[in-house]
Amino acid sequence: MFFMSRFAKERYINKDEEEVGLKQMADYVKDNKYLRIGFLGIMVLSLTSMTNAVLNYFAIWCLGDMGMVSIISVMLALPSLFVAAVMPALTRRFDKFHLLMVGIVGQTVMSVICFFAGYENVTVFLVLMLVR
Repeated sequence: MFFMSRFAKERYINKDEEEVGLKQMADYVKDNKYLRIGFLGIMVLSLTSMTNAVLNYFAIWCLGDMGMVSIISVMLALPSLFVAAVMPALTRRFDKFHLLMVGIVGQTVMSVICFFAGYENVTVFLVLMLVR
């Protein structure tokens, strides 16, 4: 994005736009129920997603192998690549808001399942991480 800010040329400039203040944005969020639900879901997902923060500690002290950091990272990245490939078809079929909510709820539910399943069986743990 840094290079885009330096070298990209803005092709469309709307001179009729008025500046939107923080109070107007807050009022819009307050009045829009679905936007509040979306923001709340994103906040919950952000608060519960600590995987990257504790990945090294978890691999070394819980799994006992520093090499598991890269394996878990791949297991976390593969679903993103798959979803990126099928997302155009999904957005043509379903509303983007509903896709976002299904993703947030699914992530939260799978995180709880991963928590209760534990990590004693590494294969089950890695499959759950892949599905999550």
